[in-house]
Amino acid sequence: MKKFLTTIFVALISISAFSSGHVATAVGTNVTCNGMCNGSATAYASGGIGPYGYTWTGPSSYTATGQNISGLCAGVYVVTAIDSSDMSTALYTLNITEPSQLVSTSPGTMQTCFGSCVTLNVSATGGTPPYTYLWNPPTGLSSSTTPNPIACPTSNTTYMATITDANGCSTNNSVTVIVNPLPAISLTPNPTSCTSCTGSISNTTTGAMTYSWSGPAGYSSTNMNLTNLCAGTFTLNATSSNGCVATGTSTVGGGSSLSATISGSNATCNGICNGSLTATSSGGTPPYAYTWMPAGITTPTATNLCAGVYTVTVTDNAGCSFTAVGTVGQPAPISINLNPMIATCGLCDGAINTSVAGGATPYTFSWTPGAMPIQNPINLCAGAYTLNLTDANGCTQTANTIVSSAGGPAVTYNTTPSACSPCSGTVTLIQSGGTPPYLYDLSNGSPQQTSSTFNGVCSGSYVGTVTDASGCVGFATMFVPNMGMSGLTITQNITNESGTGLNDGSIDLTLTGGSGPFTFLWSNGATTEDIYSLTGGVYTVNITDAGGNCATYTYTV
Repeated sequence: MKKFLTTIFVALISISAFSSGHVATAVGTNVTCNGMCNGSATAYASGGIGPYGYTWTGPSSYTATGQNISGLCAGVYVVTAIDSSDMSTALYTLNITEPSQLVSTSPGTMQTCFGSCVTLNVSATGGTPPYTYLWNPPTGLSSSTTPNPIACPTSNTTYMATITDANGCSTNNSVTVIVNPLPAISLTPNPTSCTSCTGSISNTTTGAMTYSWSGPAGYSSTNMNLTNLCAGTFTLNATSSNGCVATGTSTVGGGSSLSATISGSNATCNGICNGSLTATSSGGTPPYAYTWMPAGITTPTATNLCAGVYTVTVTDNAGCSFTAVGTVGQPAPISINLNPMIATCGLCDGAINTSVAGGATPYTFSWTPGAMPIQNPINLCAGAYTLNLTDANGCTQTANTIVSSAGGPAVTYNTTPSACSPCSGTVTLIQSGGTPPYLYDLSNGSPQQTSSTFNGVCSGSYVGTVTDASGCVGFATMFVPNMGMSGLTITQNITNESGTGLNDGSIDLTLTGGSGPFTFLWSNGATTEDIYSLTGGVYTVNITDAGGNCATYTYTV
């Protein structure tokens, strides 16, 4: 405590020695904007007797009297407080500051093209952030209060930006936008004849330095005028010396007004080739000749068409031609899903739940055995069942399933391949479980037998049935292959469908060796060596040679 009191005493002595007992202080308000003189100050004195008088000195020989002074420029000010009781004085130094100068920059002049826009750009430093912006004139601006508005003037325009800082200090800057005109495009087409490319385009465009043309079939040119043109529409991009681009088009007509329209009917069933297309021609010089692709038909009406896209080229008597495109559609394929319910051994309490999609509703159902005309048959004995379904267009689809019997014998099988003619395959059914003796049945029309082996079986799919002494039934499905043909080599060239629904796939076969001539039967009903207008999918073909030998091949488009 003694040390602390000594310190206070010394300090008091120092102050008293400086100012005879009173102290001067001052507070000030700084200048708001660089270069302005709007600062102010107020002096205070304490510790003496008073009243006090105040005198001020400052920069540039500034002097003033009084407790409060204003209109101050930036600088250092000294106030002297005078105690009237003994005329003693006390001094205080006050620094009045100012912000740095508010400065803005701009690019000055900017270039744009008529119909285009440009982003104005001014920036500010100094002063007291944040800044506000006000652009004039506001016409053609995306915003008049942002530092970088988008300007879309239609003529040369000077935009003035007023930038104001947080203290209300402001500065101005401008951006002048020069709007360069576009080339004035003027094009005159001259028609071509229908049999040769003799058309032309005369170009009298003004204000352009360079030209860039595009047209049908990848046509391009940088010439001013075009010659030797085929019929079609040509597009010009003309560029001025300032880089401004104007676009125009010109259509070179043909010498013939030949045209054609296509009408037709879709295929009634998926995968059936009974669609048709008819071309109706007009103009040109009759008579007309027709060529359909890929069908190769040369009549106005093309029939027996598979689903797909077809083009017809119509040629008139003067040699002028016109191409039209038609599409043959088809219904979605009929899809059948059979879900059999197991029958109790020796009882007929099975069922089949059926769901159908595709084709055209309503559907007609016919089951064998039993000839049941319903979608979901019930009270079924164990056995193999076939659904023959017909849609509203007469399209048919077949599905097979087996209603198994609970506790029946398990069935496996062995097969040997068959010749095409006569049928020579074998099927041997092998049962396990159940109660002997057994009866065997194969879904090839053979009667039920006690032998487990069936001879003279043709190539194909079959259902084998084993019935035990308790009436319980076991099933197995199998496929008997054919023996194939020796010496035959097949090379395939497959073209995939180029897009969903375009139906432009194809399978082209080349046969070498073997014993021709050959016959063909495809899974889509076609009987030709090659098939066209295909959708993506799996296709099988059965090929038979002159000796009756056959083989089946599968291809994927």
